[in-house]
Amino acid sequence: MQPVIPDALAAILPIVGEILTRVLADDRQKAGINALIAGAFLVLCATGCALLAGNFTGDPATSAGIVIAYCTLLMRGSLGTLMQFFDLSPSPAANLLFGPQIESTAPAKEEPKQA
Repeated sequence: MQPVIPDALAAILPIVGEILTRVLADDRQKAGINALIAGAFLVLCATGCALLAGNFTGDPATSAGIVIAYCTLLMRGSLGTLMQFFDLSPSPAANLLFGPQIESTAPAKEEPKQA
């Protein structure tokens, strides 16, 4: 079975995805909060696609796999603009292990030359 986006959502998802991307880019929330909002929207759209296509089965593991397949399909296509929030958001696991990652914009100090 190959996941296919239903026609009812195929026309509107890119528009809604672009609107959500612009709203998330303009709000003043933390990047992690924006990533959670984008992720929830992605999973909701993938679940809607699977429901409209009639691809849910009685097995929860198979249905979860189908939703993941739709998430992948949507991220590479209709909702590709939301991918930037996953790329820019900080990783909670990296913050726990290594602390907040702050990039320095100061120029590097030069070592004194020996004569």
